[in-house]
Parts: sequence; structure tokens; C-alpha cells
Amino acid sequence: MRAAAIETKSTGVKLHAIALLYAAALVAGCADLESGPAPSDDGGPGDAAMDASDRDGRMPIPGDGDGDGDGDGDGDGDGDGDLDAGLDATMPTPDAGGDAQVSCGAGFELDEGVCTDIDECFEGTDACHATARCENADGGYACVCPLGYSGGGTNGLACAPRIAAGIGHSCAVLANGRAMCWGANEYGQLGDTTELTRVEPVTVIGVEDIAMISSSVTSTCALITDGTVRCWGNNDSGQLGDGSTTPRSQAVAVQGLEGAVSIDVGAGTACAILQDTTVRCWGRNTDGQIGSGEASMDPVFAPTAVEGLSGAVALTVAFDFACALLANGTVHCWGANDWASSERALRIQA
Repeated sequence: MRAAAIETKSTGVKLHAIALLYAAALVAGCADLESGPAPSDDGGPGDAAMDASDRDGRMPIPGDGDGDGDGDGDGDGDGDGDLDAGLDATMPTPDAGGDAQVSCGAGFELDEGVCTDIDECFEGTDACHATARCENADGGYACVCPLGYSGGGTNGLACAPRIAAGIGHSCAVLANGRAMCWGANEYGQLGDTTELTRVEPVTVIGVEDIAMISSSVTSTCALITDGTVRCWGNNDSGQLGDGSTTPRSQAVAVQGLEGAVSIDVGAGTACAILQDTTVRCWGRNTDGQIGSGEASMDPVFAPTAVEGLSGAVALTVAFDFACALLANGTVHCWGANDWASSERALRIQA
């Protein structure tokens, strides 16, 4: 019996010793895994390789596929999980060879692995109108008009004064894009739905997002930021563009006109420069001030192209003639030419 007990105790000691040795071996193995082999290429996305470098040398898992070997998936190789590749960079994606590729957001370009801002103003790739000043900003630019002027946005709107005056009334564009008018109102030229004279400014009803405003004699037109035009007041020559000669005390849309970037109103005639730099006019045409190639006593209701004219950047409409400044620095005019004893239904170069 005593011999059996001694044998059992000896066996237990042996098992305990074996357990200690096994534990020591596990500890040593974990230490080896913790130090790990040198980082290696994690391979392409979705690979099945057990790359030790995929978790900074810890227990191997399938490759993360970003190609940098640090296992955090961001592709910059620093192991912090944050992409350090400049402003507005997007998550890198592997190319066919498994290397990380960084893409940049709008307004940025990749320069030696870093996304840097593009200076559209310096490079001349901005869409500011010629009357606006371009100012660079991170990821884009801003078109700035002189103090007291509005318009000049990235849609190519011209900078124009925020105030306009007719014979007996005046109007101003507010910072909120609305307009207020005051003075004579016998034709509804204040746009407040009445024909009452106003000694204080009243709000023009139903017109918002105004980019510029123009008044002449007894009518007014406003260019909207979406490129449409709305007019109100006297309409005896169809200058409001609504297809009638009825005066309007509330603004109406100029029919068939889109993409306008600048406007001006004369005595019974109105004109607009379009995004394609051509000019359209409507209203009175007694002296050929529409520019269509012929004069007529009948009103021209639809906006009509000034024949042969393009490249316009600025426009003015007078009592019975109009002129446009072109991008090449020349000036072209059409309409009455009283001081030269003739009238021009076609444009002439000044």
C-alpha cells in the first residue's frame, strides 16, 4: 500500500513538472509572436494570406489589403488609423498591384502624395464674371463684387449697382435678395400691387433672389439669380416681356428668357446679356433699338437676338438706342443715331 502511494505521488510530481514546462513554452511562444517577423507586404484586398504584418506583428489575420503593412487599413503606414495625406483626401484604394492610391476632393490636387488646394484665380479657371474679383479659398474660390454692387456669382452674373432710378421712382436691392422701391407709382412701377405714390420704401411683392435691378422712366426689371428676369410698371411698348401692353403693379416673368447674366432697361426697351455672351432685347423698336435688323412701330414682345453680336460683357440701353461692351474691348451700338442723321437697325462698331 505504501509503495503504491509513493508511486502515485511521484507520478503527480511528474505531471506538475510537465505542466510547468508546457506553460513556459506557451509564454515563450507568445513572446515570439509579440515580437513577430519583420513587416511584409499585406497583399491585395481580400487576400487569404496570414500576414503577421497585418496587425503590427500580433496574431496573424488575413491581410487588410491597404498595402502599407501596418494593419490599420488607412494606407499611410503610421499605424494610427488616421489618413495623413493632406486636406480633403479620401480613403486610399488599392490599385491592381495592391498599392494604395489617394484621391483628392473637388478643388484639390495630389502633389507628392499630399492633397493641396488649387488656386483657380491664379490659373484663370474660375467662372467669375469680368466685373467681379476672384478670391481663392480652400477647395474653391469666391467671386466678389465692389462695395454697393451685387451679382458676380459663380454662375457668371455681372456685378451691378444695388440701386436704380427712373423718372420719378427709385429701387434698391437688399442684402436678403429682396427689393424695395419708393416714389411715383402711377403705372405700378413700385411693384407693391398698388398705384399709390409712396414717400417711403415699400417691398416689391413676389420677387426674391435678385442679382441686379434696372429702372428707366416708369418701369423696372430685376435679374434673378437663376437667370430669369421679372419686370413691373409701364408696359405700353411691351417692355415687361409678358406678351402684352398692360401695365403691371406686380412683377411678371419675361417670357422665353433664360440664362441671363446682366440686364438694362431703357425707355420702352429692355435688353439682357445671356451666358453665351449674346444679347436679347424686347419692347419698343421704332428706331431699330431691338437690333434685329429692322425697325417697326409694333412692339417686339419676345426677347430677340441682336443680330451678329456676341462676346458682350456689359450693356446699356438709352432712350432709343443701346450699346454693348465686348470682351475684346470694342463697343457695338444699335438703334437711333440722331446726331449722325441716320438710324441703325443693325449694330455698328464704335
